[in-house]
This record gives sequence, C-alpha cells and structure tokens, in this order.
Amino acid sequence: MKRLVLVRHGKSDWGDMTLQDIDRPLNGRGRKDAPRMARYLSERHIVPDLMISSPALRARETARAMADVFAYPEERLETAKSLYPGCPVTLEGAVDFTPEEVETLFVVAHNPGISHYASALTGSPLDLPTCGAVICEGEGGWTGFSVIRWEILMPKSLPPE
Repeated sequence: MKRLVLVRHGKSDWGDMTLQDIDRPLNGRGRKDAPRMARYLSERHIVPDLMISSPALRARETARAMADVFAYPEERLETAKSLYPGCPVTLEGAVDFTPEEVETLFVVAHNPGISHYASALTGSPLDLPTCGAVICEGEGGWTGFSVIRWEILMPKSLPPE
C-alpha cells in the first residue's frame, strides 16, 4: 500500500515586506509546528521514503525541520520548481513521477494548490491550515494514485507534548 502525505508549509513570517514571496521564512510558530507534526507522524510510524518540497524558503524550512525529526538525510530532500506556487496538476505530476519503490511520499507545498489537490484525491472539500497534513493511503502505483483511506491532521488538534 502506498502512502502519500501532503503537508502545507508552516506559518510564514511577514515581518520583512521587502522580501519576495518565495523568500519568506517561517515564523516562530512555523518553526515549532513542523517538528511537532513530524514527531506525531513518527510516533505513528509514518516516515518518508522520499520527501519533495517546493523551492520556497518557508516550504524548504518546513521540510528540513521535519526531515531532522525523521533522521531523513538533508541531501536526499528533493526540491521541485513545479510545486511553487503549485496547483493540483503540478502536484499530481510530482506524485505520478515518484519511483515505484517509494512506499511513503511526503510533499511539502502551498495553499490553495495543496488543499485543492487533497480535496480532489479524497473527494472531500479540505482547507489545510499551515503545517496541516493529509495522510492518503492507496493501492496500486503512483501514476494515477487512488485514495482508499485518508486522514487530516492539524497542528492545533495534536496532543500536547
């Protein structure tokens, strides 16, 4: 069974209005939520075989913070230009081209694209909060990934640490 984990990047910092959108970093809450979400997933044995991130700084920082918790090597963290700003079609393309030996794929990207893609996969209208995740399980391969079971996780609903 394949597992796709769609993660919206953590809360970004709007303190420096001179930065381009792609260069905005995480704020304090974003830096805390990403490893917290990763610890919760890790405790449930949901860890990546492959992580792909948008090239935007806030998405890369989210992915790196999560990767640290998973002991996922930073040099294996992939960046896909097509995920910024990202739309359902480009997200689907990233999933379609995943090697079949990958069992658990993490994709870190942006709204509204990641929520629209998750909604299309699950058949339910979803709006992921920052650092929210949708865990989708499906049978078959990555091309034409079809969800049979899914769950949404929000940072505010995680148990306290």
